Amino acid sequence: ALLHIFARGAKFSLFKPSEEMVYIGLDDESRTKGKAAIDVVGAQSGKSLSSILQQFLLIFVSGGSVAGIIPVLGLTFVTMLGQWKRSIRDLAEHGDPARVHRMSVMASIDDGDVEEAAVSNVPASV
Repeated sequence: ALLHIFARGAKFSLFKPSEEMVYIGLDDESRTKGKAAIDVVGAQSGKSLSSILQQFLLIFVSGGSVAGIIPVLGLTFVTMLGQWKRSIRDLAEHGDPARVHRMSVMASIDDGDVEEAAVSNVPASV
């Protein structure tokens, strides 16, 4: 139960924010398609591989004892936490998310809106 609590805490504090950071620089269509692909393919593949690992460990390593595979699962969990932390660091180095977001918003504004705003001194709609 304790491992499950730590897994959920890590998922929502590390994985989900880093997953959302990936989409910041994309336009709306690419963001929608990317999220759909990751949510469907990535999540299901991860669950399947996790299940295969657990079954392999149960059958071949511990002889069917759940208590025997807990240290291996704990080590796998800590390794994945390290991977998530490295991914977040890489995303942070890739670019300032606020700057990337501003650039994507500016790219989505129609040229007519910008010209109209410049003539009437009214900010362009976003």
